[in-house]
Amino acid sequence: MTVVELFDYTASVAVVAIAMLSAALLTARRPAERAPTLGLVIFFLIHVVMYAEPAAHLSGLTELWPHLIGIGWPASQLTGPSIYIYVRDMTATGPVKRAPSHWLLHVAPAIIALVIATPFYLFPGEVKLALFTGPNTLEFSDMPRVSALYLLYPLFLITSLAYLIASFRLLLRHLEKIRNLFSEIENKSLNWLRGALLFLAVVWVWALANAVLDVTGSAPAWMEAATSWMVVGWVALFGFFGVRQPAVFAGATVEAASAELSSPETKYARSALDEDRMARIGSKLDAAMRENKLYQDPSLSLRELAAAVAVSENYVSQTLNESIGRNFFDYVNSWRISEACDRLINEKAPVLEIAYDVGFNSKSTFNAAFKKHVGVTPSAYRKTRSPSGSETSERSHPDV
Repeated sequence: MTVVELFDYTASVAVVAIAMLSAALLTARRPAERAPTLGLVIFFLIHVVMYAEPAAHLSGLTELWPHLIGIGWPASQLTGPSIYIYVRDMTATGPVKRAPSHWLLHVAPAIIALVIATPFYLFPGEVKLALFTGPNTLEFSDMPRVSALYLLYPLFLITSLAYLIASFRLLLRHLEKIRNLFSEIENKSLNWLRGALLFLAVVWVWALANAVLDVTGSAPAWMEAATSWMVVGWVALFGFFGVRQPAVFAGATVEAASAELSSPETKYARSALDEDRMARIGSKLDAAMRENKLYQDPSLSLRELAAAVAVSENYVSQTLNESIGRNFFDYVNSWRISEACDRLINEKAPVLEIAYDVGFNSKSTFNAAFKKHVGVTPSAYRKTRSPSGSETSERSHPDV
C-alpha cells in the first residue's frame, strides 16, 4: 500500500467510524428528540455504506468478495435527499407527515442509479475485479454496460444540487420565521447547517474536478486522498453540530410558528385588527417592556410577550410587523440595545456584563445586534461618548 493509498484508507475508515458514532448518538435520543433527526441518521448511514467499500478495497477485502464493488453507488444518490429531509424536519413546526409518495420521490435517484448499475452488477466477480484492479478484459459488446456508469456522477450532481437549493430555501424561510417568534435565536437559526451545506457544495465541485481529471488520466495521485479527507471534514462537521443541535420549536406555539410560514398578506388576511387597535396594542407592548423590563429575559418569546399583555400571539405579531415595522427579534433587541447604550455611557461595567444584564447570551450576538442597531461596536460607542452623556457620534440611541 502506497502512502497515498494509506491516507485514502485512513480517511475512509475515519468516515465510517464518525458516521457510525454520530448515527448511534442520534438514535439513542428520546423519541421526540430523535424524530426530526431521521434525515441526518440516513445521511450518516449512507456514508457508512459509501466509504466501507473503498476501505474494503484498499484493505484487500474486495479480492475475496469482488461483488462488494459498487455497492455504494445507489446509496450515494441519497445524500441530497437525506439532507433535505433533515432540514425539512428540523424547521417544521409540528410532526411531518411522510406519505409513501414523498418517500418514493426522494429515493427515485437511488432507484435510477441501481437500474444504471445493474448491468455492471451482473458481471462475474473476476471481471469486476479486473476492471478496478487490473487490465481491462472486457469484450467490445460489454463496453456499454460499463460506459453507462459514467451517468452516475452527473445524476448525483444534478439531484444533489436540486436538493441543496431546496434546503437553502427552507433555511432562509426558517430564519425569517424564528425572528418573528424568539428573541434568542443562536441555537435555533441553524447557521452551522448553512455553512456545512456550502462546504458540501465546494467538496462536490472539487470531486467533480477530480473525476474529470481521472477520466482524462491527468489526475494527480494525491487528489483522491484529499477528496476523501474533505469528506471526513464534512461528516465530522455534521456529526459535531448535528448531535449538539437541540429541537428548534420546543415550547413554542405550533399555530404561531405555522402562521409565520405564510406571507404577510396571507398571514393577516382574516385579521380583525385595524390601525387604532394596533396602536393600542403597540402602546401596551412598549409599556410592558419599559416597566417590567421583559427584554432582560434571554429566552423571551413571542408567546410569553403576548401572555404578558393579554393579547393573542397573532395580533402581537401583526402589530409588530405592520404597525411598529419590526419583527419580534429586532423589537426586543432594540430595547436591549437602548439600555445597553445608557449603561455603556454612565457605567464602567465590562461590556460582557452589560450584555448579559440586558438579555444577551453571548458577547458575539450582543456585538452583532449592537452594530446593526447603532452602527458601531459597543466598545467604539463607549469611546465616542463623554461621561456626561453628550453625543459625539453620528448615531443616537435606537428608537423603541
